[in-house]
Amino acid sequence: MRLTLKFKLGMAFAAVVLLSAGGMFLGITSMAQLNENFDAVLDGQVERIRMANRINARTLRVTRDEKNMILATSVEEMDQFAKQMADEDKKIQEELANLRASSSDEGKRRADAFLSAWENYISLNEKIQDFARLQSSLRARRLSQNEERQGFDAANAELLRLADRMRGEVEAGQASLAVFRDIERVIPEMMNLQRISKNIILSLDNRSTVERYSKAMDEALAGLQTRLEAVHSRLSDGDRVILDSFNARYAEWVKVLHQVRDVAVENGNQKAFELANGSAAEARSKAVATFQSILELNASQLDEAKVASDATYESSRMMLLAFLAAAALIGIGMAVWIVRDVMRQLGGEPAYAQEMVREVASGNLGVEIATRKGDTTSLLASVNDMTLKLREIIGEVTSATRNVASGSQEMSAAAEQLSQGAVEQSSSTEEASSSVEQMAANIKQNADNAGQTETIARKAAVDAEASGLAVGDAVKAMETIAEKIMIVQEIARQTDLLALNAAVEAARAGEHGRGFAVVASEVRKLAERSQAAAQEISGLSGDTVKSAQSAGEMLSKLVPDIKRTAELVSEISAASNEQNAGASQINAAIQQLDKVTQQNTSAAEEMSSTAEELATQAEQLQNSISYFKLDETSVVSAKVRTASKTQGARRMTPSAKSGVAALQDAVKAAAPQIAAKRPAKANGGFSFDMGEGSDELDAEFKRQGAA
Repeated sequence: MRLTLKFKLGMAFAAVVLLSAGGMFLGITSMAQLNENFDAVLDGQVERIRMANRINARTLRVTRDEKNMILATSVEEMDQFAKQMADEDKKIQEELANLRASSSDEGKRRADAFLSAWENYISLNEKIQDFARLQSSLRARRLSQNEERQGFDAANAELLRLADRMRGEVEAGQASLAVFRDIERVIPEMMNLQRISKNIILSLDNRSTVERYSKAMDEALAGLQTRLEAVHSRLSDGDRVILDSFNARYAEWVKVLHQVRDVAVENGNQKAFELANGSAAEARSKAVATFQSILELNASQLDEAKVASDATYESSRMMLLAFLAAAALIGIGMAVWIVRDVMRQLGGEPAYAQEMVREVASGNLGVEIATRKGDTTSLLASVNDMTLKLREIIGEVTSATRNVASGSQEMSAAAEQLSQGAVEQSSSTEEASSSVEQMAANIKQNADNAGQTETIARKAAVDAEASGLAVGDAVKAMETIAEKIMIVQEIARQTDLLALNAAVEAARAGEHGRGFAVVASEVRKLAERSQAAAQEISGLSGDTVKSAQSAGEMLSKLVPDIKRTAELVSEISAASNEQNAGASQINAAIQQLDKVTQQNTSAAEEMSSTAEELATQAEQLQNSISYFKLDETSVVSAKVRTASKTQGARRMTPSAKSGVAALQDAVKAAAPQIAAKRPAKANGGFSFDMGEGSDELDAEFKRQGAA
């Protein structure tokens, strides 16, 4: 079975397409599997890692808000940080529940461990919030800066007023200098108490230092109280009043000092810091460590998914490479196979085949096409065979066109001869036509004269017979006049009937019978006149008896001569009618001959134009064939092959024939398509004028012109 190029190309493309489709299907399947793995990683491990990271971030925010709450200086800030920590803890609980739901058994166990550790930390965080809300350091500083200072200033003012009063008294010798000096020592001791209070506030981060300064404050207060009691008993009444005022303000100030110390010893911020940096920090570290194990578990699961995806990718990649290699090898093999087959079918390089075909298409049939030895089926071999065949055909066509051109010239010459003969025949026909016209005129005149003579003779015979009868009757007696008159009337009626019959026959004759119709009309008129004459004869019969007798004798002699004359005239009329019929036949023959002559002339003209057109078309054909370029050998061989045909065609030309039939045969043989055409009917023929040769009797008849 021979495979076509279309089938081979279809097989090659089908194989490549099938392999490509298989590779694409495998790639799509692998991509789908990778997509499923990737979706699983995204929806599973990656989402768990994202949730774990969010949980870790929220634990950090809780720790940050915890420190911020400890350091906050207002209740509003503490409430804000407390609310933020509560919201973060709630979200941690929700995301941890989601994380646990999507985790494995190991992940759920670790999530439960983290939840336990985190709840422990949250309980400590609540305690830290309680300590932070005490605001011990802030309250102590505010008491020290406000109430304690105000109390100190008020007591100090009274003490200074007392000291100024006692200074004057000492200078005046009214007070003891020792008492004055004890009063002056109270001021430094009060300032020492104020310093101890500030040191307590500044030492809040050190519990032992706070306790030491608190003990020192108690000792200083006790010593100062002892000094004041000793001074009180040694003062005058006026100074004692001032001292009592001082003692009242001093007692208020000492009360504030105790409040500052108590708040400082409470030390909620420090306890919050200690708890946050101690137990709470340990609890958070434990929770973070537990949560870190969750992150490590998710990371390990993500690594396992990555390894599985890499394995799937590698297997898909190797299979796709195998399909690609197979498709490439099959495509290369099919391409080599198709190229070799195309080269074999072309018979050479495509560029060379294209060049040769272009040369043939440009009309160069003399090109030499090189083919492989033994190659008979390739495109170049077929083109070579076609070129050789075209050379032969074009040579024959060229010679045929030359023969057609020469034959058309000979046909044109024959047409000219035919036309010349038709012209000569036409002139002869015209001469014959003129002769026939003269003869027809004479025949017409003789026929008219014969007819008139016959009419007169018949009328004379009738009149003679009537006269004879009348004379015979007159001789016998006048009583028979009535019978004779009846006879005359019967003759008139019969004449009228004959005239009517003649009119009918004239109507049947058509155009040619119009003259007879006129004659019949006149005969009817004569019949009427005959009836009138019979009546007059009846009246004059008596007067004409004698004349009738003598006339009867003469008529008896004249009647045989008149009858003889009527017979002769009748024979002359018959001969004239026969001559008229012969002239009509001759006229028809001449008309037919004129038609044939005109047809011959038209056919000759058409044949001449056809010959010229044929010559023109032969020239155009030669110009068209000249597009092809032939070598000399092809042209010479074509001329030799067609020479004998041309000579035979020339010998068949009917140039020696003559006459109308010969010319018609020549036209039919040379141009049957022209001879088959019927020319338009010529307005020919002859019109005979028979109006010549009139006589005196014509006045009694009316001539009808041709319609």
